[in-house]
Amino acid sequence: ELYICDNNIGSAGVKHFSEALLSNSTLAILNLRCNNIDSTGAKHLADALLINKTLAKLNLDRNNSRSVGVEQLANAFLVNKALIELCVVNNQIDSAGVKYLADALYINASLAKLDLSRNCIDSAGAIYLADALHVNKALTILSLGYNSIDSTGMKRLASALLINTTLTSLDLSRNKIFSAGAIYLAGALHVNRTLKTLNLNMNLVESRGAISLADALIANNTLTTLGLSWNSIDLAGARYLAETLLMNSTLTSLDLYRNDINGILLHFFQRVE
Repeated sequence: ELYICDNNIGSAGVKHFSEALLSNSTLAILNLRCNNIDSTGAKHLADALLINKTLAKLNLDRNNSRSVGVEQLANAFLVNKALIELCVVNNQIDSAGVKYLADALYINASLAKLDLSRNCIDSAGAIYLADALHVNKALTILSLGYNSIDSTGMKRLASALLINTTLTSLDLSRNKIFSAGAIYLAGALHVNRTLKTLNLNMNLVESRGAISLADALIANNTLTTLGLSWNSIDLAGARYLAETLLMNSTLTSLDLYRNDINGILLHFFQRVE
């Protein structure tokens, strides 16, 4: 393992590490978080990944690879079979950049965890990923929190969840899902038997979306964790969730922090315990 976080090594510094990766056969984890690595640095790493066969986890959180750099990394994934985790949080990646990664996911059969949180991804990017999930059989954890995906993107992701049998965790926190998007996802949960964790925190799901999700929990016996904090769910929506949990024996964690409910609801949830 090698951690070189917060050192501002830049792309010039990454070039040296990338050259070392060409011959190194032991390093499994490389964390380059917050190092001012731009698209040139991402290309150096991508070139190394074309040859390296041992690096399993690469963290590029809070750099500046942008979509141009992601294109280079995506091209490497067409060949690389060793990397199982990639974190490119907060790299100013837009939906055009996501398309490169999505295209690679049609072919790559090893990447299991992909974190694209805090980028500039809208529904177009979500649609690219959703279409790839129809085919990809390797990805198990996908994080898309703090982007700009609306209900249009949710509709396609929900459609993918009807078919995908690999994804176990999906983070969609702080997007623009609203109740319409939650309803699409609820429809998928009636059928999907793989997803265990779904994070919808900070999406203005409101009670309409919460009630649809609650109905899905009656049929779903796989989901164990559901995040619904900061969603403007009122007392009626939360009460419906509580009543539904009496019929669900799988969900072990439900986050309703900072919604429009009060202590009156407590006795409903006490009945669920």
